[in-house]
Amino acid sequence: MEVITTMNYCSACGEKVETISEFCISCGVNFLKNTQKENSEKESLSDFDNRKVEVSLTAIRLSFNKKLLIGIVTLSLSIVLIMSVGGKDAPEDVAEEFIENTINREWNKAEALWSNSGKDYLISQFFGNERMVYITMKNLSHRVHMESSQSKLAEYKVVSKEIDGNQAGISFDLIFDDGKREKVMFAMIKEEGEWKVFGFE
Repeated sequence: MEVITTMNYCSACGEKVETISEFCISCGVNFLKNTQKENSEKESLSDFDNRKVEVSLTAIRLSFNKKLLIGIVTLSLSIVLIMSVGGKDAPEDVAEEFIENTINREWNKAEALWSNSGKDYLISQFFGNERMVYITMKNLSHRVHMESSQSKLAEYKVVSKEIDGNQAGISFDLIFDDGKREKVMFAMIKEEGEWKVFGFE
C-alpha cells in the first residue's frame, strides 16, 4: 500500500527516499506508522495545550475573584473607618463633639467645629468683638459644669432633630447628677460639605 507523503528524506536514517512507499528502502522504517504516531503526538499536544489554556483561564478567574474580594473588603473597611473615625456625617455627631470639647475646655477643638459663617454672624452682633466666640463657648462650658451649684453633668442626649438640606436644628437634654435638667439648642449648617455649628442657645 502506497502512502502519499511529501518526505524527501527518511526521518529515521536520513537517507534520500527515491520512491514514495510505505517503508524506507534503507532502514525499513514504516512511514505510515510514523505519520500516525506524529498525528497522535500532535493530537496529544493539542489536548495538552487546551488543558493548559483551561488551567490558565481558571487561574485568571481565581486571581480576578480574589482581587475583587480584596477590593470589596478594602472598600467596606474604608467606609467603616471613615464613619467611625473621621466621618462626622450627622449634625448631632458634630454638636456632641462640640459639647465634649467645651466640657473638657478644649476651646481650639470646639472652635474648629464652629462654622465661619456662624462665627462671623456672632461677631457682627457684638460690634466686631472677636472675643465673643471664646466667651460664648465659655458660657456653654459654665452651663455644662453648673459650677455655681457644684452639679456635674451626668449625661446628655439628643431629644429632637430637624434636618432641612444644609441646615439642621438639634436639641439636647443635659442631665446633671443632682437630677437637674437643661436644654441646649444647636443650629447647624453644612459648610464646604461638612456639618458645623452655626450657633447655640
